[in-house]
Amino acid sequence: MYISDQARNSAFKTLWKEEDLSYLAILYCDANGDIGYTPIKTDNTLIYIKHEEWPKIDDVRFKSLESLLDALEANGFKQVPGEMDSLELTWSSYPDLPTTLQEQLNEPGMFMLDRLYKFQFQFNRHAPGPSAFPISVDDDSVYLRKGLISAMDEIRFADIDSLIKASATYGDNGRILDWNINNSLVRTPKITWQH
Repeated sequence: MYISDQARNSAFKTLWKEEDLSYLAILYCDANGDIGYTPIKTDNTLIYIKHEEWPKIDDVRFKSLESLLDALEANGFKQVPGEMDSLELTWSSYPDLPTTLQEQLNEPGMFMLDRLYKFQFQFNRHAPGPSAFPISVDDDSVYLRKGLISAMDEIRFADIDSLIKASATYGDNGRILDWNINNSLVRTPKITWQH
């Protein structure tokens, strides 16, 4: 089982209250070999996923990330390490590292923990210029890319709801247009080499 402290914290930290999204998601290979994702949702005390195709764990509440991963593995899923994980390898066991996400999650049921969310935010500006912006997400905060709303350039927010509320100073009707997980980048774990 691959669970970093970062993943544990991200699973119980709210990214978007309106949708109960945590900062963590499950990226997986479905029965057709396609890459899919499902967000881990949280109420700050319990975590769960909403995924009708996984009926035994759909909407079941878990007290820990370990319990959720145990339930996935008990239902035939196999975890692989992602970019939040660390591996210790010997030089003699140098692996062929995947170059695409499709290579990394190459069998149905393979999954990893992930946090590379992408959000598109829209609001009606009080000033001329574009009204739709990408929201960046990092380990524990969300922010608008620099230069989109200059007064908000250096500000980090705990969640998307706080960012939307703050944007009301500069425009009206802020809302999320679209969101997903970046499913084009390979998630290379941190590798430490033993001599």
